Amino acid sequence: WPDQSRLLLRTYQYAREWVLPGGIDTIGTATYTDIVAPVMPHVEAVGYDTVRSGYWTIPEAPVDATSPVWWVPCAM
Repeated sequence: WPDQSRLLLRTYQYAREWVLPGGIDTIGTATYTDIVAPVMPHVEAVGYDTVRSGYWTIPEAPVDATSPVWWVPCAM
């Protein structure tokens, strides 16, 4: 998140969000929550959307294919 109070990480199996009340320097002691994420092969990117209050995620695709782009609203 722009103010460093949260961090989002995406892997092939899950998406996780850390809450960082002390900023990014507290990542070593912070806890995370698994968050809703679409299941897709070769997922490789995730990023917050601060305007719409959600996040975007996209998988890798061959050069001759189109990758689906997913937007997921943040749970408030």
